[in-house]
Amino acid sequence: MGSMSLQAESSTSGLTNRTDFSPLDDVEQGIPGLLTIQSDGSVVRSNIFLQNVDACQIPVDGVASKDVVVDSDRGLIARIFVPMGKKQEEERSIHKKLPVTLFVHGGGFCMFSASTVIFHDFCRKMAQKANTLVVSIDYRLAPEHRLPTAYNDCFDFLKWLQSQASEEDRSTVDPWLDCYADFSRCFWFGESAGANIVHHIALRATTEDLRPLQVKGLVLSQPFFGSEERTASEIELEHDEPIIPPALCDEFWKFSLPHGASRDHPYSNPLNEVLPPLSKLDLPRMLVVVGGLDPLRDHQFAYVSHVHEAGKNVKLLFFRDAQHSFPLMADQSMYADMLLKCLVKFMQRRSKPTETSGCRRRISACMNAC
Repeated sequence: MGSMSLQAESSTSGLTNRTDFSPLDDVEQGIPGLLTIQSDGSVVRSNIFLQNVDACQIPVDGVASKDVVVDSDRGLIARIFVPMGKKQEEERSIHKKLPVTLFVHGGGFCMFSASTVIFHDFCRKMAQKANTLVVSIDYRLAPEHRLPTAYNDCFDFLKWLQSQASEEDRSTVDPWLDCYADFSRCFWFGESAGANIVHHIALRATTEDLRPLQVKGLVLSQPFFGSEERTASEIELEHDEPIIPPALCDEFWKFSLPHGASRDHPYSNPLNEVLPPLSKLDLPRMLVVVGGLDPLRDHQFAYVSHVHEAGKNVKLLFFRDAQHSFPLMADQSMYADMLLKCLVKFMQRRSKPTETSGCRRRISACMNAC
């Protein structure tokens, strides 16, 4: 790990081992309907929301997928998606290879994986629509592995990708990455908690020499941020948001933050980041996606303002009638399609100097990136 590697409170391999919570004396705890911490410390997750799907090397909707083991001791697997249609062949005839998108799933740091069907389907759609090779990455989950474990795992994926790009003996490199991946055009895409992870990975990466990888941009889709004080949007939508009401957010933070930490910890509230300040860091350009019906939208607006005021290149993409995690929802597929169109433009656009003046005015006007 690099010089900014974060130390986990404790860690063991495996996703179901008890690691860093106290004996429960036969009392079950957890998040009702989602996960239960049993008296022996093991964690049982509801299978209602955990339908998994296998990768398939035979193209489905023009996209092939496969799993690659990155770290067997920690159970870390990358699922690679490669578009195989006519449009992709035309792209490769021009650029030879495809841009790489590292995708990080959401789930409050406590749920889901790269094989969860909603994330698998979205990554397949992103590979097809945005004409990008997608690497969907797993990370160990809380409460067995509290933060910063997820940050460390995902950063190790980045270092693994760098090793794939720099390996002199190409016979040892994954053949799909060797054949299709343009390592000079890499992007991060994080959804919800995954977007939180992307923020923290981007900070750490500023201290690393990642060559020959070149990270060109970050997409933070409805990042999972929080604070002890309720925002206006959390109060407004407290009882109207079926996906992630504020009370559920509190539960996720309770089981994922380091023991004793409040929701004002920098892992949850990036406005409380300590040194070095954002203004001193060389960050890629960002696209932050916000939904108007997301209780977390005020945290996300504040984050965009914070990044702007630090002099960084950040764009806001706002969908007024979109709920939290709308890219994954069948009844909000129209917004997901619009998001992917904007993603294509974001990936094709060259970085321009940012203008920090008028940031709050632009945010209040909900200007989008397309």
